Amino acid sequence: MNIYAIDISQTASSGTWSTNTLKIAGGILRNILVKAATSTTTFDFKIIDEKDNIIYDTSRNEKTATGILDDSVRIAMKGKYTLTVYNSSADELFTGRLMIQE
Repeated sequence: MNIYAIDISQTASSGTWSTNTLKIAGGILRNILVKAATSTTTFDFKIIDEKDNIIYDTSRNEKTATGILDDSVRIAMKGKYTLTVYNSSADELFTGRLMIQE
């Protein structure tokens, strides 16, 4: 079993940022970790596949994060994805990673 990480480092502008992943050959997303620069920043996070399907969204699951989003999941992934922070209460740096099991 191989596990690899997709590292995140983006700065929000007007409460949002978005970035695309490289093509994922196939695997299971096991953990989502996104951390704001300050512990009081609230934000939502979503993952959209290349067919515009929202496969993960904190606002749909009522999991709006404060400071840090750390969620264990089991989501099949294949192809390219768009990662988005939105509704951020501050324009600041967000870091983190997605952990994917092959």
